[in-house]
Amino acid sequence: MGWYSETGEMGNLKVGLRMKGKSKKQKSRNTKKQKYIKLAITLSIVIVIILFCNFQNKHLETTHYTYAAEQLGVDLDGYRIVQISDLHNAKFGKNNQKLVDRIRECAPDMIALTGDLVDSNHTDVDRAVQFVDEIVKICPVYYVTGNHEYWLEKSEYDELMDGLIGAGVVILDDQVVEISRGDAKFRLVGLDDRSLSDGTLEALLSDESIRNDQGEQQEEIADNDKIQAVVQEDFGGKLQNEAHEGSEDKVQNEAHEGPEEKIQDAVKADSEGNELTVVLAHEPQYLARYALAGVDLVLSGHAHGGQFRLPFVGGIVAPDQGFFPEYTAGEYYMNGTEMIVSRGLGNSVIPVRLFNYPEIVCVELKTK
Repeated sequence: MGWYSETGEMGNLKVGLRMKGKSKKQKSRNTKKQKYIKLAITLSIVIVIILFCNFQNKHLETTHYTYAAEQLGVDLDGYRIVQISDLHNAKFGKNNQKLVDRIRECAPDMIALTGDLVDSNHTDVDRAVQFVDEIVKICPVYYVTGNHEYWLEKSEYDELMDGLIGAGVVILDDQVVEISRGDAKFRLVGLDDRSLSDGTLEALLSDESIRNDQGEQQEEIADNDKIQAVVQEDFGGKLQNEAHEGSEDKVQNEAHEGPEEKIQDAVKADSEGNELTVVLAHEPQYLARYALAGVDLVLSGHAHGGQFRLPFVGGIVAPDQGFFPEYTAGEYYMNGTEMIVSRGLGNSVIPVRLFNYPEIVCVELKTK
């Protein structure tokens, strides 16, 4: 009996040890399984975040505004301006075709490029010029510089300007053009990014300064035999480009039967100051200066919509405005001046957007 008992106890001990060993192995397997599950969940979350951020950065949104003005003649009622700002060499489809198509859907009479077409940190001049080569087929294109253009190397800057001029873009380097259709007209002022904080705008709105600036530009164009492109589109959708040289310096959109858009020797509001004035200026933080000059409408960008937008808070950070910036997106008013700020299309220092879709702005001018 004693031998049997001892043998039984030894057997139980062996069984217990085997069970304990199996338990340790099972526990180890469970631990590895849990690690794999955690890793899979983590990777899934990372993939979802990447896809979400990619969607946030590539989903184009068009915002429509209506600007009504008593000064606007009836012949310009319904005139549409599409604003493209802060592209920063971003890509929307092959050759930016998605962006071009969305612009075309707006049926614009004018496209305004309000700066930072390229990014000084990863410059691709060819992509920028290729983009403007396409949009000049839609309607006349006007351009003002942003800060990133002036951060380029001189050779890159010159290459970009040559490309824009060659494509037929009208570069408004502290200049004024008159936009007319029939008997109606308004003046379009383009501010160079380096001229936003000084008295250039006020000087441009005075007769003498405008006359001198436009005269100098005409002489420069004549001397250098620069080509201004004439872009037409007939009712069948056929695109035709014409070019001419010399001092006439006129950009005319015959496809839309006007408006005739030309750089003049003098652009002046009448004695009562009732001609509508639209300003293209890259940076919005100078609204007080724009308002002081008495302009009616400003189209601006630069703030990237505050990069990250939160409900009830708005933008979080913007260049030259810091955290919780005042001017990031939408409409702002001061002393009779309205400013529309585009959220822009691309990114620069901060590579992602959050709840802040890339934006195309479409402004329709209406007569009150």
